[in-house]
Amino acid sequence: MEPVLDLTQVPPERQYPALAEALNALETGAEVVVLTTGGPQRLVRRLIDEQWGRFIWTPVEEEGGRWRSILGRRDTAPASLTEFFSADHERCDSLYASLEAVAQSGEDARVLFRSFDTAMRRHFAMEEEGFFPQFDRLMGMENQGPTAIMREEHAQMRGLLDRMSIATAEQDLETLLSAGDTLLILIQQHNMKEEQMLYPTADEAFGVEIDDLLKKLVLY
Repeated sequence: MEPVLDLTQVPPERQYPALAEALNALETGAEVVVLTTGGPQRLVRRLIDEQWGRFIWTPVEEEGGRWRSILGRRDTAPASLTEFFSADHERCDSLYASLEAVAQSGEDARVLFRSFDTAMRRHFAMEEEGFFPQFDRLMGMENQGPTAIMREEHAQMRGLLDRMSIATAEQDLETLLSAGDTLLILIQQHNMKEEQMLYPTADEAFGVEIDDLLKKLVLY
């Protein structure tokens, strides 16, 4: 289990120093769970300014104004959109595998579903609000082309996430797993198209601007 850094009772001026100290204490690949009140974007922006390339930041869930996120240590910044988004695909896949295992055992899946749901919807937002619009403008094909297809598939997956959310709340594990199986097939097909075609095309098109885009995506 990851260590926990609880910043909910820490004065605002002491939160970033505590976060930076926790990051510096981590070994490469290690993680710490960070608890904050309100959105953590202020802290993440400063991490980007002062620690870019040394961290991975991942929101896990928000409930009642209290955020739970994961801060991980890395040695280099992601070098491409393919690397950045493929790693997020893997994270979402891992969260679903954990959710599926718990649901199949008949245990309460609500906490794991919230984490998976948050991860998926954040991934969609990073693409639809951060990546796709810039890619479309760069390629001169707004609201058409490959990103339009990706948006349509996101909408299908959101519908399945909505079904899974209702099933989870009602402890209907059979429906949760059935919708999850359908979602998993869509995810696998969708991710393959992105990783093999869309992301490499975008990496070539953005060139040296990749770093600036990645810094914006981390804030979602």
